[in-house]
Amino acid sequence: MKMVTKPSLPVLKSCNKASNLKAAVESYNHALNTKPEYSEVYNNIGNALKDKGELEATIGYQKQALKIKPDYANAHYNMGNALKDKGQLEAAIGYYKQAVKILPNYFEAYSNMGVALKDNGLLEAAIDCYQRILKITPNYAEAYHNMSIALSEKGDFENGEL
Repeated sequence: MKMVTKPSLPVLKSCNKASNLKAAVESYNHALNTKPEYSEVYNNIGNALKDKGELEATIGYQKQALKIKPDYANAHYNMGNALKDKGQLEAAIGYYKQAVKILPNYFEAYSNMGVALKDNGLLEAAIDCYQRILKITPNYAEAYHNMSIALSEKGDFENGEL
C-alpha cells in the first residue's frame, strides 16, 4: 500500500520559489481542500499568481486570506503590492497602512508604501515612510536611495544627495 503524504507549507513555498508556479498552485489548492480556512495558503496562491501576472486572481485570493484572518499583515502587504501593480495607488496605500498598523516594524510595507506615495505625488508622506524604515532598519540601502529620489523630486537637492 502506497502512502500519500500531503505537502507542508514550506514545501509548497519552495515550489513557488522554484518558479514551478503551476505545481505550486496545484499543491496549494490541494492544501485548501484539506484545510479551507488556511489563510496563509490563500496568500501564497495569490503571490504565485502575481508572479504569473494574474493580478485579478491575486486580489481575489488575498481578499479570501483577509476574510479568514483580517489581521494578517502579510496579506495586506501583498494586496497592496497587487493593487500597486495595477496602478491603484490609493487603494494600495490603504493596505500598506493596515499592514504597518498590525506590524509596526514591517519595513517592507513602509518601503512599498513610500514608493506608492511618491508615485502618487505625495512626496512628504513618502519621505516620512523612508525615515521610519531607517529607524527600524538603519542600514536599508533601498530606503536611502528612494528617499534621495523623493527629496530630489521635491526640489531638495542638497538633502537629495545623501
